[in-house]
Amino acid sequence: MKTLDSGFLAELAATVTRPVALVEIGFSVPLRLSSGGDVSWNGYVWTGTQIRVDGLAADGSGRGQASIRLGNHDNLVGAYLLNERIADKPMKVYAAWLDAGGTPHVTPAFFGAGDSAQVGATEVVIEVVESGTAQLHAPRLMISAANGFNHLRPAGTKFSWNGVDYTLERRTS
Repeated sequence: MKTLDSGFLAELAATVTRPVALVEIGFSVPLRLSSGGDVSWNGYVWTGTQIRVDGLAADGSGRGQASIRLGNHDNLVGAYLLNERIADKPMKVYAAWLDAGGTPHVTPAFFGAGDSAQVGATEVVIEVVESGTAQLHAPRLMISAANGFNHLRPAGTKFSWNGVDYTLERRTS
């Protein structure tokens, strides 16, 4: 169960508050975006853009997920995705409330990593997964002829590496 601090409760009780989503994507140059116009918080300016977070679910099991829809009218997010990809990039989503003066009160909503993305002419959809054990798997790169391996052991071959037992499997996709 989450407890709410007094500042957060005061924002909720205020006459004028505006809910805002803040999204941080861990590209080589982190991208910080806001659904409430340009917002200054935590020493950074979060650039205003179209943001929608769908299906936000995080239960601490490592299987949490969400879809983040971002405006791509200037092709900024799309260019980042095409150049750096999204797989395993750190993703943070914060819920914020702006008071009448534009001061944000922020609370973490979701921390995870990018899983996949679709780039469109006006919108980018990024699927994210919660950071946790479900995100960790080995190998991170599929060993196949397409990746330069042409001598593969048969499926079912077992071996031990650094104290961990592995069994080779074949995937068709």
